[in-house]
Amino acid sequence: MIKTLLHDFDSAVYATGYAAAGEPLPFVLATVKSGIEKVREQFPDVEEHKIFISGKGNFRDTLATIQPYKGNRDPSKRPEFYDEMRQYIIDYHGAEAVQGMEAEDKCGILQWATKDRRSCIVHIDKDVNMIPGWHYNPVKGISYYVTLAEANEFFWTQVLTGDATDHIRGIKGMGPKTAAKLLAPCNN
Repeated sequence: MIKTLLHDFDSAVYATGYAAAGEPLPFVLATVKSGIEKVREQFPDVEEHKIFISGKGNFRDTLATIQPYKGNRDPSKRPEFYDEMRQYIIDYHGAEAVQGMEAEDKCGILQWATKDRRSCIVHIDKDVNMIPGWHYNPVKGISYYVTLAEANEFFWTQVLTGDATDHIRGIKGMGPKTAAKLLAPCNN
C-alpha cells in the first residue's frame, strides 16, 4: 500500500495551462484542483500527498558547459496564468517550491530515501523514470514500478542518446536502438 505521494507538478502546470488556453482564470484553477483531487481519489489510503514545483535556480544550469540546459525553450512561451497556477497550488494545496533543483529531483531524493518503498511519484515527465520505485501517470491513469535496473538503463540510455527536450546532446549518431545494443551486456 502506498503511504506517500510525491507529486511533481511542474509538467502539470504546463499541461493544464495549455489544455485550458483561452479559458478564464477561475476555470483554470478549478481544473488544477480537479487534477489534484483525481490523483487523491486513485490513492484513497494515502497518508501524505506532497506536491512540489521548481523554484529559483537549478544546479544543471552551472553544469551545462556545451550548451545551455533547456536553452532551446523560450521562457516567454509559458501558458497563460502560469504564475497564478503555481501560486494557487502553493497557497491552497501546500505545494513546496523547491530551490536549486527541479521538482522531480526533490521527488527522487524522497523516493530514494523511503526505505519501506511505500512512496509513489506522481508525474507525466519521462525523465522521472530514472528513479526506482512506484510511479503514477495521472494522464494515462496508470501505476507502475521501476526497478533499479530499469532506472539505471533509462539513465545510461539518456547519457548516450542525449535529450533534445532538455537541450542535452548525446553521442553523435547514437539513437535508442544503438544505445540498447551497447547496454544489453551490462549487468550492473
